[in-house]
Amino acid sequence: MKAPLLLLIVLAGCAAIDYSPIKADSPAPVPPPAPGPHPVCAAVPPAGTMRLAKGAACMFPIRADQPLTLTPLAIEPKESYRISVPRNQVWFDKERRNVPPHGEPGDWLMNLVAPWKRLPGSQWFALIAANLGHDGTATEPYPMHDVSTNPVLKFQHAGRLALFPNDAIVPLLGNFYSNNSGQVWVQIEHCATACAGQ
Repeated sequence: MKAPLLLLIVLAGCAAIDYSPIKADSPAPVPPPAPGPHPVCAAVPPAGTMRLAKGAACMFPIRADQPLTLTPLAIEPKESYRISVPRNQVWFDKERRNVPPHGEPGDWLMNLVAPWKRLPGSQWFALIAANLGHDGTATEPYPMHDVSTNPVLKFQHAGRLALFPNDAIVPLLGNFYSNNSGQVWVQIEHCATACAGQ
């Protein structure tokens, strides 16, 4: 009789333990999902930008706490790119765990400031791509694309690729990125022809 009672006490104690997720940067996928000479996108000095050959792909980390992560990739008009996120990549909107490229609808409090999301029609923390000028100094508005609804990018003008989670910047209150944490890796592929699904 004592053994079943002891087992119940131990199980009850285990069930009562609170779990808090550990906020950690998602590691780079190993091996990289696409072979090639540049498995990790890296700037080519001294220009600070690089071109990705047609058919090639590379990996790049995107920080959740940055309103804009500028990649070193220079893009040309009408080129096709596919953005994908390998498995096991997560980042956090305050305490809310998100799996990119998908976003979430948010709670009632978040949606009080929904009109100030960077891309208002897209979900909170959806992965967004942007086309900035080659020097990376463009200010909004610049062309933006919701990767969660369509992973294929085709911008009309030359520029430099940037990515970010869709969060809010509210007048007077400021930037809501400061309570975000984590890093995710994305794969950027320069399609040899038109990307499938375009």
